[in-house]
Amino acid sequence: MIGCTCGAEPFEPCNCFMEKNKMRKCKFNFPEYKRVYEEKKTAGVVRKFYSHTETIDHWQEGTFHQWGMDYEEFETGPGNYSIGIVETSDGKIHTPVPSNIQFLE
Repeated sequence: MIGCTCGAEPFEPCNCFMEKNKMRKCKFNFPEYKRVYEEKKTAGVVRKFYSHTETIDHWQEGTFHQWGMDYEEFETGPGNYSIGIVETSDGKIHTPVPSNIQFLE
């Protein structure tokens, strides 16, 4: 298991985060899921019902730092999954899942 793109072991200190020229440029997506409802008139009453879900993509460019882990709580316990740690030009950190990261170099 590699902790950093330079090959340092997990939790082992490295200076890669200080050297931006060693980091890879990427673009990443944080999709937004929007529920779509339709109206149907029955017996003179207009009702809304769920039709489908639309996915709206939000692609941004950033600098990939390293891989990480995140989790989501369920009734049966936590579910772990991999994430990428990506920084945008305004200094914000984002954590997209690997399938939503595309390396540009």
